[in-house]
Parts: sequence; structure tokens; C-alpha cells
Amino acid sequence: MSDNINKYACSCWCGSEDTSIFYEGPWFYGERCKVDALLVKCLRCGTVRTAKVAPKITTVGELYSELSYRHIASIKTICRYARPGSLLDIGCNTGLMLKKLHDNSKLFNYFHGIDTDTNALATINDTYINKSDRMDKLGRKFDNILLLHVLEHVYDYGEFFKFLDSVSEKDAMIYIAVPNLTSLNARRNLSSWGALNPVDHRWHYTSSTIVKMIKTYLPSAKLLKMKTSWIWPHNKIPDSIQSLLHLGDQIDLVLRIA
Repeated sequence: MSDNINKYACSCWCGSEDTSIFYEGPWFYGERCKVDALLVKCLRCGTVRTAKVAPKITTVGELYSELSYRHIASIKTICRYARPGSLLDIGCNTGLMLKKLHDNSKLFNYFHGIDTDTNALATINDTYINKSDRMDKLGRKFDNILLLHVLEHVYDYGEFFKFLDSVSEKDAMIYIAVPNLTSLNARRNLSSWGALNPVDHRWHYTSSTIVKMIKTYLPSAKLLKMKTSWIWPHNKIPDSIQSLLHLGDQIDLVLRIA
């Protein structure tokens, strides 16, 4: 498989094409999915990206139904830093986070979800949630924007962050979650770690590489908080310890756009 490192792109987001092999082998998602994956590491910035997956599978859809329920732990953090006003959830799936934030906070007066999965959008029946399947249909700016397990999918960061800037109010709050490649679960068994998902994920971040990428594309953003959290909990490890050592399955970041 290592003869062909070109499934997604030849270069990293930092522009470098120099890589070393980070992982080459199988990836399992339970009994529902098995693929052979090749992940390469950029020798300039250290970011890992998916280079090849075989056989070709469109998506591991069941994984997102499971992960959507894991985002609930982020509600306290979002409400702590939120600006009163509008809320946009990019990659909203079935709108679960919008519903939970509507039910648990009075800070937000306008809710909008965007997702390319029209089947997921069709399940959102709450009248207070506005929804769209294309980024050019928004027509307004937002005070708070959720990017929960979105950035690992994006192909063109230049275009994406240009769009993000266009829909962000001054001093908008941005909430980001991405899988943590250095999590305890990933270190123990990368081949069966659900959040790796090389079928759908182009990028695989650590705490240091996600910050490098954000500083490149959002140079005016101020990082207010960064921690890690569990997707699949470990009862023997206190949350305070795992976050200090960056052992959790996902990296959570809070940014303010200047």
C-alpha cells in the first residue's frame, strides 16, 4: 500500500510534501467495517493525514450517530464562554447539540444548523432550528459557532476559514472538537480506535498540531481554553488527570475571533 500516497492530496495544510509513514495496517470499527489504511506524518509541522484507504468505503455513518451523543459533555464549556445571541452548528448532523443548548441555556436567541447530510437534516423537526445543506445559504453572521468533529474532514482549509470569517461576528466565539491522536485509547490500540476513522478523516491532530493549524488560518484568534475529554471513558483515570496529560479521546478548544 505504501507505494501510493495520494488518496487525498500530495501536500499537507502547511504546504510541505515531505512525509514519513506514521501507520500502515488495518483499521476496524467493530464488526461493521474493516479497511487497510496508510497514514503519513508531515516532516515540517508534524500533522498526520490519511494517504490511502482500501477497499474504498464512502463513510462509516454509524460512527457519527454514536459520536453525536458524546458531545453533550461540551455543553458546560460552551455555555461558560458563550456570547448572548446567535448560534451556528457546522456539521450539526441531527441537531442534537442545538436542541440540548436550546433546552439548557437562555443565552441563545437564534439557532442554525448546517450539514451536507440531507437525511440527517430531514430528522430535525424543531421549528426554532433553521437548517441548510450549503454554506452559501446562511445570509447572516453569528455570535457563536460550533465546529465539533468537523476540521478533521475539511479538504481545503483556505476556503473553509474564508467562509468561517465571513459568518463570524466581531468577537465571535468558536468551539472546536477534534479527535486526539495521542489519546490513551489511540496509544493502546490505534487499529481499533473508533475516532481514527481513516475512511472519513483526512487529518489526525495532536494538541500541538491543531494549534499550529489554527494559528496559520486564524492568526487573529485568541485561544481561551484547550483540554482533552473522553469519548470512551476510563473509570480508573480521573478527568482532571487525563486532561492534564492530554489523554482524552478528543481535543476541545475555545477561541475568540478578534
